Amino acid sequence: MPTELVASVVSPHDRLMEFLFRSVMDPRQLAGYRVALLAADGVDGFDLEVPRRYLLDRGATVHVVVPRPRSVVRATGSGASVRPVTHITILDPSGMEGEATIDRFLDQVEVDSYDVVYVPGLRGTADVRTDREGMAFLRQAVAAGKAIFSSGNALRLAAEGDLLPVGDAGPMSGSPARGVGRFPASAAASLYLGRDAFELPWLVDRLVETLLTRPVVADR
Repeated sequence: MPTELVASVVSPHDRLMEFLFRSVMDPRQLAGYRVALLAADGVDGFDLEVPRRYLLDRGATVHVVVPRPRSVVRATGSGASVRPVTHITILDPSGMEGEATIDRFLDQVEVDSYDVVYVPGLRGTADVRTDREGMAFLRQAVAAGKAIFSSGNALRLAAEGDLLPVGDAGPMSGSPARGVGRFPASAAASLYLGRDAFELPWLVDRLVETLLTRPVVADR
C-alpha cells in the first residue's frame, strides 16, 4: 500500500497516541537549539507541557517565557516586597486548573536568543491579542525571520485580524499543504498553525524539521 494512502487511513487519535509514546532515539538530536515557548495564565496545559517535554527530551533548550504580571510591575515600582512569580495557571480540557513553571519574563529575553517561537493554545478568557508585551515579542520574531508555531486559537485570531503581519496564509489548518502561513516577502518568517491537540504531532514535527535545517548558533 502506498505510504500516502497508509498515512491517510491512520486516525487522528492513533497518530496522536503514536506521537505521545514515541521513543527518544537520540537525546542530543536538538542539542544547541533554543525554543521560546510564549505562554501566559490560562494556557492549555496539554499544548504547553507536551511540546516542552518532547523538545527537552531531545536536547533542546526550552524557555517558557511570559509577560511580567502588571501587579508585580506596580508593586516593584512602589518599593514593596514582592513574592517571586515562578508559575502560571494552566487549564486542562475539562477546565481543571493546574500550574506550570516559568523560566523567564519577556523583559529578560531577546528574540535573537531563540531559533523558533512556539505559542500553545489558550483556554478560558486568555487572549494573546490583548497582551501588548507578548504581541510585541511576536512582531520582533517576525522581523527577525523566526518561524512561529502555534496550536489551537492562540494566534489564529491575531493572524486573521491583521495583528500579525501575515500575508498569503490561505486556510490556516494543520494540513501540511495548507497549514503554513507566509509573512510578507520582506520577512523570512513562517507561521505554522495547528487547529487542535490532534494536529500537535504535525506541528511539533514541523518545528523539529525547521530547527534541523538551521545551523546551531553558539554563545547566545
